Amino acid sequence: MPILKRSVGIVGLGRIGSRCAYSLALSGAADDLVLYDIDGKRANSEASDIGDAVAYMAHRVTVSTGDYSVLARCDIVVMAAGIISDSKDRLSLLEGNLQIADGIVDGLMAQGFDGILIVITNPCDVLAFRAAQRLGLPYGRVFSTGTALDSARLRGQLSLTTGIDHKAISALVMGEHGASQVIPWSAVTIYGRTLASLAAADARFDIPRDDIRDKVLNGAWTAVDGKGVAEYGVAAALTRCIQAIFHDEKAVIPVSTALRGEYGVSGVFAGVPAILGKNGVEGVIELRLTDAELAAFRASCETLKEKQENRSPAF
Repeated sequence: MPILKRSVGIVGLGRIGSRCAYSLALSGAADDLVLYDIDGKRANSEASDIGDAVAYMAHRVTVSTGDYSVLARCDIVVMAAGIISDSKDRLSLLEGNLQIADGIVDGLMAQGFDGILIVITNPCDVLAFRAAQRLGLPYGRVFSTGTALDSARLRGQLSLTTGIDHKAISALVMGEHGASQVIPWSAVTIYGRTLASLAAADARFDIPRDDIRDKVLNGAWTAVDGKGVAEYGVAAALTRCIQAIFHDEKAVIPVSTALRGEYGVSGVFAGVPAILGKNGVEGVIELRLTDAELAAFRASCETLKEKQENRSPAF
């Protein structure tokens, strides 16, 4: 699938979808944005509003609205439509969002979509699995932002705890974008050194792991409690993924993709460090986890698999 115009379509223009559109325009990650919402008036308003801002942006970008016939010609389509909830169990959103997600997939299939689909709608792991099965695109062309956002929260908490900038910290969250997510502490490094080696020389690296995990897990609800939705972080995570694809970076970003034997797991979409390039997800990095971390990751995958298998056959 040659990328010609760096075009991105966004389906669903609630707070999150609109924030994603603005982030993509502001960053210059896309040349062409196509916005679609079941509420056509809202889509037109968002396109007009973002279009007004383009004059003051550093990059040229066109912003328009379009139906599925236009979306299907985009290099990347983002699924952002769906209901949101203050429930702290994202898997509880499956019943409400499954029909919406299937409708989006039907619309794209009817128009012969052959691009890359990125799922934001929660539960994003399960809905990405469902969309991948139904679209039948090559491996890696359907994935969700998954634990990219959780990983950003983890690095943020580690930065606050240690006083060291995010960019010097390598850390990620794996598994479900939700309650069963796993932090592989053995893979966390700062300045390229493990936490254990740093803690031996400096007490500030003796990280309160349970406290940090709670803050990472509940990070979304801090935003939801005050304003009803968490939007900036996921928009930034999505933008970073799209930059990696359009520039064929082969960047390693934790997203939710199909596992085909990695970590001893198959037939499920879960958050893992993945290589992102022009073809979407181009591979999965297998970290050397401890036995306990690997068991926790596999348990998280089983939680997701139960939801997937209740709604669709296995791969």
